Amino acid sequence: MTASPLSSPVPEYRLEVGDALFALRCPQPGLAEGLAMWFDRPSVPAGAGEPVISLEITVIAHDDQPSFPRSLLTTKRLLGDGAFDISDGLITGRFDPLTGRGEVRVKAALLTGRLTRIFEQVLYQAHISARARMGRPAWLVHSSSVIVDGQGFLFVGPSGSGKSTVAANSPGRHVLGDEMSLVRPLAGGAGGWELVGTPFNGTFREKRPGSAPLRAVLLLEHGPAHELGDAPESAAVAVLAGEIVPPVGLDEIPGPDTLPRMVDAAQAIAANTTLKVLRFTPDPGFWKTLEGAFGLPPLS
Repeated sequence: MTASPLSSPVPEYRLEVGDALFALRCPQPGLAEGLAMWFDRPSVPAGAGEPVISLEITVIAHDDQPSFPRSLLTTKRLLGDGAFDISDGLITGRFDPLTGRGEVRVKAALLTGRLTRIFEQVLYQAHISARARMGRPAWLVHSSSVIVDGQGFLFVGPSGSGKSTVAANSPGRHVLGDEMSLVRPLAGGAGGWELVGTPFNGTFREKRPGSAPLRAVLLLEHGPAHELGDAPESAAVAVLAGEIVPPVGLDEIPGPDTLPRMVDAAQAIAANTTLKVLRFTPDPGFWKTLEGAFGLPPLS
């Protein structure tokens, strides 16, 4: 007997961010496949575990020309009972933090080309909600990240400082990404941090999944030559805090404790890793400087 459309299961795209598994329910044809293409990775198999967050994604056709805020949090409003509105209807939805289930309705324009990067911010919020449900702290950080010799290197700085340049000039190395990395405590309670790749920023195709103990946080600065210098902890914390994704879940908006939590996270990370300033020019030569400073093997 052939199942009727009403009894057919809704297609899902399952996405893992660190150890947090999302199920994105995609009732519209082609949506699950489109998400898999954007993130450049297949759906996590259904038997791999229970999702922490389950969201039904609905794409809304529209005739208007919506505006696209750089940050979805700046235009987010809570409507009560878990409902929210972002940018006057660009994205609407509802989320129940007790069950981890919700729905998101997004105007079609936001899932077109590079604008999908803005939509990813909804999943940043989903990640914050997932961490709250799991009781396992972890932080998304705007950064590029590379694994060398089993060690993780996190490159941070404001927009234009060179995160994508670092990734593009690391051929032959294990590049986790050029936009968004995850930092979480090392397992076993031994102290220190683990650097984990994320699926975010679907436009950078050279990234590979993976994780490694965090060896160093490198604050990026453009300079006339490749040079590694000491980074005062206070300065490193200020830069790092500014690149941490605000800890605001799907059913939340920024509040008075948002920035202090970002600073606290930056201080915790800085206190348990090496901090350096990397001044560099846009070529792969900076790796010679890092190899010498950290005792890394040269690229074969």
